[in-house]
Amino acid sequence: MLRNSFLFILLIFLSGCSNGNFLGNQQVLQVHSLGPEELLLHCDFNVLASLPSSGTEGELWATDIPLDLLESGNFESGQIIQMQVLWIPTPGKTPLAPTSTNITIKQIIISGDESGVYVGAGYGWPTGSPQEGLSIHMEDATIELQSSTLNFSDLLTPATMVGYIHAPADTTIARKLSAIAEQYTINNTINNTKN
Repeated sequence: MLRNSFLFILLIFLSGCSNGNFLGNQQVLQVHSLGPEELLLHCDFNVLASLPSSGTEGELWATDIPLDLLESGNFESGQIIQMQVLWIPTPGKTPLAPTSTNITIKQIIISGDESGVYVGAGYGWPTGSPQEGLSIHMEDATIELQSSTLNFSDLLTPATMVGYIHAPADTTIARKLSAIAEQYTINNTINNTKN
């Protein structure tokens, strides 16, 4: 009886100190708009890559646009995302609270000739490594529009991001996505300063 009571208390303790995503919830990464329309954006990426990054624990890059079309500019709409792992949660050494921030996010949404750059941060559980493949269980992050082209319609701000994403190690693809994302960021910044 004492043994069963101990196991029951241990189970309650462990479930109270753990997070559902950390224990294996594989819900695909999603962005939930908190605006009046409460839209849901699924992040179903078909091109994913991770790479080491100086000053961080690694980067994850992803897009739902086929790479050849993204490079040629021959596509109608899609998104590119960058997630940087600032530090890895370690029990007893770092905060393990969802109110902490250990992941930064840049998400670029492209619709025709218009685009918007969203930025934010939040708390996630990274596993693996950028050298062998990086996974992130995003607990809760907030993102908002940072810059956009003149006629971009922001349907997300404010928004939260939750869910799971995995990217295999591929420095070449990650650098290509980074260069393309940087061009959209620069173009949006130039458009914002002209207005």
